[in-house]
Amino acid sequence: MTTMNDFIGRTLKKLTVQGIAESGDPDLTAHALDAFNMMAAAWKLRGVNIGHTDVALSADFPLGQEFEEGAMYVLASRLSPDFQRPLNFDADDWFRTLQAAFRRPNRATIAPGLLNMPSQRFRNTGRR
Repeated sequence: MTTMNDFIGRTLKKLTVQGIAESGDPDLTAHALDAFNMMAAAWKLRGVNIGHTDVALSADFPLGQEFEEGAMYVLASRLSPDFQRPLNFDADDWFRTLQAAFRRPNRATIAPGLLNMPSQRFRNTGRR
């Protein structure tokens, strides 16, 4: 299982804020972890409820392994202005994939009058 420390490290390397062979700078890592926790909590406002509670660096990545890459790109997109790094990928496409996986449609309600209209009552009784 991937830890948040591993996930954050890969994200910072994707942004070229941290070199491939470097270990994480504690301040950069803490900043990126805070950004992840805020981002995952805010997803609920956009219809993606992952049941997020803030995670620590030692915690396991809170989503399934299939979501790691997409979440990494979305987090990198969120962090890029902080480090003045231009993006060379489409993070929105990854977020739409996450939305599709977690979005639950609202249940429709139908007014009772529409369910029992006069035309249906005649049809059901055999009267014309």
